[in-house]
Amino acid sequence: MKLLSFTEQGICRMRLEGLPEPKEIEDLIEEYVTQVELLPYSLKIIYFDISNLTHMGARARQVFSELLTQASMHYGGKVQLVVAGGSLNLRRFIELFCKGIGFVDHSHFFETLKEADDWVAEFLSS
Repeated sequence: MKLLSFTEQGICRMRLEGLPEPKEIEDLIEEYVTQVELLPYSLKIIYFDISNLTHMGARARQVFSELLTQASMHYGGKVQLVVAGGSLNLRRFIELFCKGIGFVDHSHFFETLKEADDWVAEFLSS
């Protein structure tokens, strides 16, 4: 599975694994920004799969925060952010950051991928 993929339903899936280096996240940001500008359809959901993420160092968290900031600005802040898996501490860090940038109303956090997938299916069907 690629680290970044887009579906025709308007979902961007990003997957982080292990202990990512800041450069890996910077490359993901660059690829995301490039591809999202070329999409022939509206982006509805940005789905972060962090279920296999071991840890994120301070610099990697800073770079990841830049990615969240970019994502929150696309489509006038109407994109939904889904974060699935990972440690409670990391999900809490992302949740607090989203709150700080005013993106909390469009952010959804799930302990498991199944819970997140169920929410996405329900959101797309409504």
